[in-house]
Amino acid sequence: MSKAQLAEKLERSQSSLNKLLYDLRLGKLTLKSIVQLTNALDVEISYLFEKKYSKREVGYSMWKTRIQNVVNALPKGAIVELNQILAAYWTGLSNPQRQQLGKWFYNEVLCGGFSNVRFDHKNSANHAYYQIV
Repeated sequence: MSKAQLAEKLERSQSSLNKLLYDLRLGKLTLKSIVQLTNALDVEISYLFEKKYSKREVGYSMWKTRIQNVVNALPKGAIVELNQILAAYWTGLSNPQRQQLGKWFYNEVLCGGFSNVRFDHKNSANHAYYQIV
């Protein structure tokens, strides 16, 4: 289903649908909006929150352990970037590796893969910042 078809089904404008999908990614939707979205997509609510694993993600378990060890040592309330969390490894990574790792970490945080890390904001350079909770 295209975004235009979904917007029509939800009786929303394209920009309103984009806002709804953005809020979904941030976990800021109301229950009413979630129910409307699942009805329009004809899926169960749990489908929106299922963790989707790919073969590529299996290799991230090493990074998850490293990140979790560093995060556990950081003070609560600290706002950090992934490059600060992985400072010991960051310079040894290529730019594409950094980008892939950053996307994986961002999605992992949004899905609740790190219980003590919360997405805070992105800056104008599209760098994500996270709060330690």
